[in-house]
Amino acid sequence: MRPLYKQLASIALAGAVLTALPELASATPVAAFGSFGFTPLGTVATSNGNVNPGTTSVTFPSSLVINTIDSTYLGNPTNLVLSIGEAVTLNPSMIDIGALNVITPINYTVTVGTYTFNYSDYETTVLQTGTIGLLFNGTFTDSSGALEAGSSDLSLALTQTASGATINGSFSVDTPLSQPVGAPEPASLALLGVGLLGFGMVRRHLAN
Repeated sequence: MRPLYKQLASIALAGAVLTALPELASATPVAAFGSFGFTPLGTVATSNGNVNPGTTSVTFPSSLVINTIDSTYLGNPTNLVLSIGEAVTLNPSMIDIGALNVITPINYTVTVGTYTFNYSDYETTVLQTGTIGLLFNGTFTDSSGALEAGSSDLSLALTQTASGATINGSFSVDTPLSQPVGAPEPASLALLGVGLLGFGMVRRHLAN
């Protein structure tokens, strides 16, 4: 039977390989994480010309552009490759306003560059005079293959200072991570611990 220190040394080697594999696999593609905002250029129209509980739909102009990009997200640098002023496409351009706090199915797409955000449902979180808020849930994909597919959420805020006044619309997109960047999995940590123990025993044996 092989001595214990040799068995642990073998486990150490396997552990080192298995610990390195996730890093190698994540070289391309990597998990997407970031947050950015975009806004319409032109008139935002609602079903009743106002923003209030009687509003049943909103229609956006064809021109929308990115106006904010967060440099960090969830404590890590944003890795979405975007630029201020970059064009954003909505499909469809009209969105129905659902009942307050009710999750409503939808097929809604936001496209910017190689990134596509598909939203399958939304919830009306605010529905009052002067302010309407919607929260969409869905997925993210990157046609370039540089970033992994993942989850995404979209926030929409409609505001109006007074009845008949200009209606403002603003969007915010997040691509949250399921696990913090660089955080090793528990199994990898366990293998690393056993590996260190094995190397320590080998050094002690050689010294004796």
